[in-house]
Amino acid sequence: PYFIRYRQLVNVIIASGDGKSTETAFKVVNVDDESVVMIQSLGITAIGTQALIYVNNVPFDKITAKAGDEEKTIFFDITLWFEFLAKALSN
Repeated sequence: PYFIRYRQLVNVIIASGDGKSTETAFKVVNVDDESVVMIQSLGITAIGTQALIYVNNVPFDKITAKAGDEEKTIFFDITLWFEFLAKALSN
């Protein structure tokens, strides 16, 4: 049962975008989801840099990584994670 839910979550993240720009960023629930998507679904073999950027007040993780010999830039919309943190810190 856990594995089925896990795969469903990953599939929802993959369906949320393609990660090639902020407009089509993958929407993640927490930042741990980024690694799952990159390793299991995008074939990432090495992570280079990671930066927190804002576009129109929306937070994104911008990650450079390698898939084999190809360098990629991948964007993750981390709005839900920031909302969770804000609620947790306000209690």
